[in-house]
Parts: sequence; structure tokens; C-alpha cells
Amino acid sequence: MYKLTHKANGNWKETVLYDFKQGAGGWIPGGGVVMDKNGSLYGTTTGGGSPQCGCGVVYKLSPKKNGKWKYTVLHTFLGSDGAQPDANLILDDKGNLYGTAATAGPYGAGVVFEVTP
Repeated sequence: MYKLTHKANGNWKETVLYDFKQGAGGWIPGGGVVMDKNGSLYGTTTGGGSPQCGCGVVYKLSPKKNGKWKYTVLHTFLGSDGAQPDANLILDDKGNLYGTAATAGPYGAGVVFEVTP
């Protein structure tokens, strides 16, 4: 995950906010991110998470005062509740996140999900 900052000379500066690695934290980010009023970013990964299925996660990236970012897994997909979320999330005014997972779920054809704060 990175951000681009437009510099005065017309060039762009890239800053890495988070480097996804294989494992419980999720990897292979799917879709874009959505930002809340505090500047936190929310997104999904299509892989990683549960060691049993690697079905992906919903994550939050929060800005810290030192310019770094804190990564938190909000939900780990287990297959029975969906797998491979790969589209942008929607954030409502109460902080609920809505999205889709492309596969798995009760009938194997994906799910629409909600993650609440």
C-alpha cells in the first residue's frame, strides 16, 4: 500500500504505508481502499488470514502521530463466511463496512458481508 504526494517541482513522491506479506495479516490486496473521517483506510486482501484456507481478511490502516501507519486485521475469512474479497468496501456513517467475497460461503458462490465496529 502506498501514497503518492505531488511535489512542488511537478514530480511525485511515493511513500509505502504498508508492505503486505504472506500469512495471518493477509496478502494480495483486492480492490481499493475507503477512508473514514479520521483518515484511517479500510480494505481487503484476497489471500492470507486463516492458515486453514487463506481466504483473505478485512483490514484497517490507521495513521500514527509519528507518520507511520498501524495495520489491524478486523476480520479473517474462514470460507464458511466467504473467501477472496476483491472489491472496494463501502463505509457508512456509523462506521460499518460492507463488501463482497467472490467465492465460498454457504453455497460456494460468494457472499455480501458487513463488518461492524
